[in-house]
This record gives sequence, structure tokens and C-alpha cells, in this order.
Amino acid sequence: MSTSVQQVKSVTTALAIAISVIVSGNTRAATLDIADVPLFLQTGVQPNLIMALDDSGSMDYEVQLPTNDGAAWFRRGNTGGCGSTDVNKFTGCIANSNGDDDIASATKLNFNNDGGNNDGIWEKYTSLFPNGYVAASASTFRKRLASNAGPNYYALPPIPSLAWTRSHEFNGAYFDPKGTYKLWTNNGAYVFLDSSFTSARFDPVFSSASDVWDLSKDVANTTQPLTTAACTDSGLATTTHDPEWTFRVYTGMVIPAGACVRINTTGSTYSWETIRSTITCTVGSPCDTNDEGTNRSRTIANGSFLAIRYYPATFYTTSAAELPAGFGYTAVPLTGGKTPEGNSMLGYEIKLANFGTPAQYAAAAKNFANWFTYYRKRHQALRAGLGESFRDITGLRVGAFRINDTPDSALPTSPDVAVVDIGAGTNRQTLFTQFYQDSTGFSVTPNRRAVANVIRNYKRTNAGVVH
Repeated sequence: MSTSVQQVKSVTTALAIAISVIVSGNTRAATLDIADVPLFLQTGVQPNLIMALDDSGSMDYEVQLPTNDGAAWFRRGNTGGCGSTDVNKFTGCIANSNGDDDIASATKLNFNNDGGNNDGIWEKYTSLFPNGYVAASASTFRKRLASNAGPNYYALPPIPSLAWTRSHEFNGAYFDPKGTYKLWTNNGAYVFLDSSFTSARFDPVFSSASDVWDLSKDVANTTQPLTTAACTDSGLATTTHDPEWTFRVYTGMVIPAGACVRINTTGSTYSWETIRSTITCTVGSPCDTNDEGTNRSRTIANGSFLAIRYYPATFYTTSAAELPAGFGYTAVPLTGGKTPEGNSMLGYEIKLANFGTPAQYAAAAKNFANWFTYYRKRHQALRAGLGESFRDITGLRVGAFRINDTPDSALPTSPDVAVVDIGAGTNRQTLFTQFYQDSTGFSVTPNRRAVANVIRNYKRTNAGVVH
């Protein structure tokens, strides 16, 4: 429709409404009918919406921290105004007021202005549940460790000093016991069911029935033993040490007494061993272990990949008040957990024996499983939000593209976005497929190019253009 015709129609409509109001005003008892949409839209033209969806690599993170990109940064050397104080820690170095340099600030989470990684100064940690997958095409399993080229992103060790990474109070992406994790919106071919605590998928779309974890069991490298299994090679039933299932550890990290670990050093891999009950083990220094009754002295090498046995359905809070009313946790919470400042945290394991009633356990287990499957990663939360936002939306023309679909140029020339009526034909189902299946990727974050492409599409006059 031409601009001139549109203006004439809008003016005519506005005059008709004005006349009707004036006429009705002569009758005192008449009800004034005020339009609930702008008068110039009374012709019924559908609004048009173009969305640029974030498919960058950071959307695969399992952490959302108050840092430069939400990752956890371990500092190993001097940078900017940050010297040897607080080195070999996740805290102590932040951005200055201008945001162009690093300055020392004790107990604050590290903020890496430069963004460099694996450079001898900074090491980047982005996940909590290493599951063995590394391929960029496996949209829900992306993980870059030693076997991948380019910058490496690591999984945060499940140790008490890093309890804050498994707490919603510090990591905005983590499970919040006071929240209720809703299933994604059903649409077309997508029907979502509650995740099973004993067979939780890694992703509601990409995972197969075999790509699951039993959240009621421990995770020990590539296997899932019962929580009662002994910390031995036979008890944990594994003879491999796969780095894509492990945790990268550096000097300064402390492995607690009682931890069950499998140490990998140059040229040799040891058995599953327990850190002696009276010993705290520091990476880079000799520590005592118990290997099926035999005491040994081991050194966990700086920068090595350490297999650590842990219970996945665990979360931490700064106080019991963070638990919702009726949660039903009756066991003594885990102690030893720390905030970034070093304050104490309480740990909770979702196990039947830790709850007052089976029903309370079942409710907590279902909620955690739904979080794990539907919200654990940033892209999962984004996909959930997109589906929920368009649950009941009609009368709208929508088009979307991924930000990395734009070419690497200041003024992109593609992609052309088809903006379609989501209430017509199969358009709605196609949109939800784009949300749930086609919006993930693994690349950079070209937001400016994406915005430029949105503007370009609103100016287009060729096929598929906004109407």
C-alpha cells in the first residue's frame, strides 16, 4: 500500500471517529468508546516484527556471572593494575571506571577487559556439567577443551570454594529452588513433557533418548555410579580418563578432603583415589590419597585435567531462608561451601533421604530435572522465553534471523528476512521451529551487523518485504 493511500485512509478513519464522538456527545447517557489502539492503525494493517536471535558461542554457557561476558575467569598472571595479589584466583581483578583497564579489587569476581583466553594470564570457565561432547554442530553439547583448536573453555570444578557457581544467588543461570521451571510452549510438532529425574535429557530438542543423565546418581568421568559405590576402579567401573568429562585445575585450587578423584599426569593415569580425610589437597603441591587402603603421595599437576566424582543435583545458598516454604529439606546441609568473598554457604543434595516426605522429594526432583533439561544453558532459557512470548500472540507478521547469518561487513546485504503472518497456514509452526531448533550456533557476537541488517530489511522493497 502506498504511503499516500495509507495517509488518506487514516485521515478518513480519524474524521469518522471524531464525528461519531461529537454526535454521541449530544446524549449525556451515552458511553464514550475510546479506541485502544492508535487511530492511524484502525485500517487493520498488521504490525511487523523482525528479530535478530543471538546464536553466539556464549549462549551455550551454563553460567551467567557479573563479569565482562558472564564467564568465570581464573587469573594466573599480572594484567593492567592487577599484580601478584589475588593471582591464581577467580576473584580480585575488575574493570576500572572507564572500562578500559584492569584494577585490583579483593573478593570481586574477575572481569577480563581484554577478553583474551589461554594466554598465560586468563583461563575461561563456562560450564558446570561436562558431558563429553565437543562438536560445534551438536548444538546442545558444545564444549571446547584440550581436544579442540582455538581458545579453550573449561568446566568449573565441583569443589566447596566454588560453591557460588552452583548457586542462583551468584550464577543467574543456575537452579533456583524458589522458582518453578515451566515446560516450553507446545506448538505444532513440538510437545514437551516433564523431564525425568532419573533420565534427564541434556536438551529437549537435540538430545536423543540415550543422551541423558540419571540425576539421582553420581557422575564420575564417563560413568554414573550409585552414590553408595566405593571410590575404587571396580566401584566406579571405568578404565578411561576422558578430558571432555573432566575439570581443568590450576595452582591455587583446593581439592577437599574426602573427594574422590582420578589424577591424570604426563605419561600416567592413576586409579580412582580418595583425598585423605585429614588432608586438603592443593593443586601443584604433593597431597596424600588413599588408593583402596594404601596411602599414596600424589601431585595434581598445574593445568591438568582432573576427574572428580560429584552429585549433579546439588545447589548452594547463603542461608536456609533461600529455600521456599514447604520445600521439606530435613537433612543437615553440606558445609564448607564458599561465596566469592569467602563467606559460608549451605549445600543441598536432592536425594530422597534428605526430604521429609516422598512427595516433597518428588517435587524438588521434578523441578531440578526440568531446569536441567529446559533452562540449564543460556540458549535454552532464550528458546523458552521466545516460545512463551509467542504462546498466544496472533495478528502479527514476524521474521527472524540469527545474528551470525549476517556477512562480515559494516553494511550487510543479507539475509533478506521473510516477514509473514504467524496466524496463516504453517507459518506459526515454522516460527517455533526457528525458535526451538534453528536459533542455536557457535560463533561470535556481531550485534552491530545484526542491527544494521534489521534496519536494511525494514527499508527493503523486494520480495518478502515488510508490508
